[in-house]
Amino acid sequence: MAKVTEALNTNENIKAMAKFYEIASQNINSFKQKIRVLKINKVDGKVKLDKDKQPILDEFGQPEKWDDRYFLTYQSLSGGNEHSISINV
Repeated sequence: MAKVTEALNTNENIKAMAKFYEIASQNINSFKQKIRVLKINKVDGKVKLDKDKQPILDEFGQPEKWDDRYFLTYQSLSGGNEHSISINV
């Protein structure tokens, strides 16, 4: 005899699938993690150059620069692994 099963498309299932899809399709690039900072290096931004390799000057005559960048080396307290990331300011 055939086994009776419930319908897949109930309102509860549709709501649960919609919530799962919403969570899965979000662009979440942040998470919380306890770390120990081992090293921070600051790298000054380089001077912007035009196609003739001449510095680009702003309205005050100062050369324009790219943003400064920081390199952070840290250790994850949960796993103990060492990682490095780059941060633009």
